[in-house]
Amino acid sequence: MDGALLLAGAYGWAAAGVWAWRCALGRISRHRILQVSSRPAPPEAPLVSVLVPARNEEANIAECLEGLLAQDYPRIEVIAIDDNSSDRTGELIARASKRDPRLRAERAPPTPPGWTGKNRALAWGAERARGEWLLFTDADTRHGPWALSSAMVFAMERNLDVLSLIPRALTLTFAEKVLQPAAMGYLGRWFPLDRVNDPTDPTAFANGQFLLLKRSAYDALGGHSAVREAYLEDVALARAAKRRGLRLECALGKRLLGVRMYDSLPRYFRGWRRIYLHAFDRRPRALLSRALDLAALSVLPFGLPVVTFAYSAGSWAGATVAEILAGLGTVLPLPLIYLFAGKVHSTLRAGRAYALFHPFAAAVLVGVLLDAARAARAGAPTPWR
Repeated sequence: MDGALLLAGAYGWAAAGVWAWRCALGRISRHRILQVSSRPAPPEAPLVSVLVPARNEEANIAECLEGLLAQDYPRIEVIAIDDNSSDRTGELIARASKRDPRLRAERAPPTPPGWTGKNRALAWGAERARGEWLLFTDADTRHGPWALSSAMVFAMERNLDVLSLIPRALTLTFAEKVLQPAAMGYLGRWFPLDRVNDPTDPTAFANGQFLLLKRSAYDALGGHSAVREAYLEDVALARAAKRRGLRLECALGKRLLGVRMYDSLPRYFRGWRRIYLHAFDRRPRALLSRALDLAALSVLPFGLPVVTFAYSAGSWAGATVAEILAGLGTVLPLPLIYLFAGKVHSTLRAGRAYALFHPFAAAVLVGVLLDAARAARAGAPTPWR
């Protein structure tokens, strides 16, 4: 058991070193992470066209449109595109459009070969938009009344071409409160916002739940036609924007909007598998390396204290300094991991208490990443819905 304790302790000290380095880097970069706060827009603000694609979103679309039409922004049009839904989505959009002339109901034509449905719906809507700026958002988002005004003032003051906001996590069930912040947090670690916002860094990322572009920038990028096959059209547009030297920034918008992404474990698994699969360009090695990272540094450390417990079933009397340090090492990574998890939950305005279940969330994400790596290696097609 002495050898097992020493080995476990050495592993724990190594894991603690990695997490200490990550926490230090996070603290250093924290002041470089942008956050958009509530601000009013001037009366002469430019017209913004808000585009909402919706496919089988009868549970979400009415509340989403209600929030968008309640925006404290002087010049807005909302274009809701029914993407060939088989439920009451189109009916709910049409009903809402009769109550407010700023809302236009559209129905996208059938998706042609070579397109994803969402991209075709957004391209269809953009062709009909009149705004100098375009805001692409999703039906599962909930926008506070200052969201658009604040984002527009921020983008215009910073002379941006593209602005994307990271929302807070809206979670209702226990599983959502445990799993969703972890999935978003690790994506943020792999695509750090300070690097995304550095024009000299090739790292690119954007969030399609709130993606605001100048119309001129959107047209220069070729619109959604240029990324018609992309399953993460937001990231694809961000990469294209950086390649062209456009001004792109991502910022926290947790005070302005929220999103409830997946309300069940099967939907969570499928949804995040698709996101990770395409965020890493269907590269099996990249996905596998992230899975191993999570397993080695976010799951396995929680099993190390078991070795110390087994050793302590005997007597610590006469234990060497090396054994005492090893025992300490088996528990040392845990507070650092919880520091990271707690910060993620706080940043996304999710309950910090649920960070206690972080090892379970990390283990589920290992499964998600491994399944994404399998799909990438097999060349399996990605279902949109």
